[in-house]
Order: sequence, then C-alpha cells, then structure tokens
Amino acid sequence: MVSETRRLREVAVIPAARWPDLRAAVARGDQAAFGALYDATASQIFGTVLGVVRDRSQSEEITQEVFIDVWRHAARFDPATGSARTWILTMAHRRAVDRCPSVGGGQ
Repeated sequence: MVSETRRLREVAVIPAARWPDLRAAVARGDQAAFGALYDATASQIFGTVLGVVRDRSQSEEITQEVFIDVWRHAARFDPATGSARTWILTMAHRRAVDRCPSVGGGQ
C-alpha cells in the first residue's frame, strides 16, 4: 500500500510546451484535459494552500474551490500574463490568504 505522502508526490509531468494547449482544452470543457491538469498540479496547489492556512480540512476545501474556478474560468486566462501553472498557483495562494485571518483575510 502506497502512503498518502508518497502518492501525493507522484504527479504527472506536463512539458511546458503542452500547457497552453491543455489550458485551451480545459476552456473548451475537455474533462480529460482537466484531469491531466489536476493530476499535474493538485499536490502543489494543496501544499501551497496548506502552507498558508495550516489546516488540512480548510486546505482541501480551498483546493477544491480553486479547481472549480479553473474549470469555470479557464477561458479567461491570458497566456500573455504568464503560465497556466502560475495562474492556478496565484489563485490558490490568494484564496488561502483571503480565508486565513492570521494572514489578513478571514471573511
């Protein structure tokens, strides 16, 4: 049986050149592309959020919310502003900060 920590480290690696096409496919509603994007980023997103809020349950919820936003708003992403991975990580960090009273958010 694979430990949860080890499983979280086993992420899909997506070449940088494929990210724009993957993001565009997600914007078109491609569930397989979304799955690949999720597999490639979920552990990093969760780790980023957990580092801010320091609560596993809250981190899971925020991570889920971030991926819902990615699904809904992938078409709004402007590749001229940076990479899709950076866009997702920025959304995750901002949402975590907004949720965490000790960091300045806490709505």
